[in-house]
Amino acid sequence: MELPANPQSLSHALPNKIRKTLIKIIHQRYFFLFLLPGFASMVIFNYLPLYGLVGAFQVYDPFKGFFASPWIGLKNFELLVTLPDFSKVIFNTLNISFWSFIFGFPAPIILAILFNEIVNVRFKKVTQTISYIPNFISWVVASSIFYKVLAGDGVINDILLALGLIKEPIYFLNMPSLFIPTVVVTGLWKSVGFSSILFLAVLTGINPELYEAADIDGAGKLHKTRYVTIPGIMPTIVLMLVLSVSNILSVSFDQIYTLQNALNISVSDVLDTYIYRIVLSGMPNEYSRGLAFGFFRAIICIFLFIFANRASKKLGSGSVF
Repeated sequence: MELPANPQSLSHALPNKIRKTLIKIIHQRYFFLFLLPGFASMVIFNYLPLYGLVGAFQVYDPFKGFFASPWIGLKNFELLVTLPDFSKVIFNTLNISFWSFIFGFPAPIILAILFNEIVNVRFKKVTQTISYIPNFISWVVASSIFYKVLAGDGVINDILLALGLIKEPIYFLNMPSLFIPTVVVTGLWKSVGFSSILFLAVLTGINPELYEAADIDGAGKLHKTRYVTIPGIMPTIVLMLVLSVSNILSVSFDQIYTLQNALNISVSDVLDTYIYRIVLSGMPNEYSRGLAFGFFRAIICIFLFIFANRASKKLGSGSVF
């Protein structure tokens, strides 16, 4: 269908709002074409698979498909809450998410503010690039590095022994008490630099006149950060906070699974790894139970998102919608 040469020639019988919207779409049609690949990717990989959630209410048989598999209602969900490991897995997930949030949420904000204060452009670019690099290393490779570095004969133990801080090597990944600190530190190493990009982008949008006015008033670095920088990025902080709260039952599967072993599984077995083991266990109906577990987590995340968004809105800190 050929677009009209003059968008204003659209039928005036259309309601005014619809007509204005169509005119804008025609004017910006090339921008919408750029959005099509991303939109198609989102539909294919995020929305179409949602149909598979019906398997959580069935005894799913891959040979029969979703249409012919027997329907059993909520029995898979009833079984989940009676599993002996259910409470332990939930606790481990919340425990790791809590400590990762406590240290991981403010870290990119602080790093972005520090980068913003660097005057030397070349030094700023080098340090930013160095901080971004770990994000592009897969967890399989990163975990292999950490296994070597944190091993009994690894570089960390060599340094601690040389400084006389310990008398015997510490096996970090084999000790349940050290697993969560290891997850938090390695997670920060990998993600903090790349996560700071968003806040750096927002910092560039703060009006420089605000800093000039603060200089005239005699404000120091800390005062400018407190009264100009942080208020300027507060809407973004609130947005990321709401999204982080909604994902409290989601931890990095790649990180946990590659750092997990038989000695630390008592604290490292989380929802994602538990679902993975259920689905691949080969037992009858385990695929449906894995779907039920994933569906349960998704519902909880939706409620947490709505709660966090409403709480932020009532406190006057802004909201996602």
